[in-house]
Amino acid sequence: MIKFTDKELMDHSFTMVGAGTDTSSNSVAFTLLSLGMYPEVQQRVYEEVMRVYPTDESEFTPESLKQLEYMEMVIKETLRLFPVGPLILRQSVADSTIAGL
Repeated sequence: MIKFTDKELMDHSFTMVGAGTDTSSNSVAFTLLSLGMYPEVQQRVYEEVMRVYPTDESEFTPESLKQLEYMEMVIKETLRLFPVGPLILRQSVADSTIAGL
C-alpha cells in the first residue's frame, strides 16, 4: 500500500481541484464563444431561458432545468466540438449500414 505524507496529499488535492476547474472553465468558455459566433443560436437560447425563468424570482429546479432542451443541445454540441479531454472515444451502440457498407 502506498503511503502519502500530508504535504503530498495536499499537493495531489490541489492538482485534482485545479484540473477539474480548468476543464469546467474551458467548457464554459467554449460554450460562450460558440454562442457569440452564432447570434441566432444565442437568441434562441435566451428566449428559451426567458420562457422557463421569466422573472428574477423564478426558481431553479430539476424539473425546470429539463425544460431547457435547446440549451442542453447547444452545450452537448459544444462538448462534441471542443471535448474536455484530448481523447474521448465514442462507441457505436448498434451496427449501421450506409450505402451498402
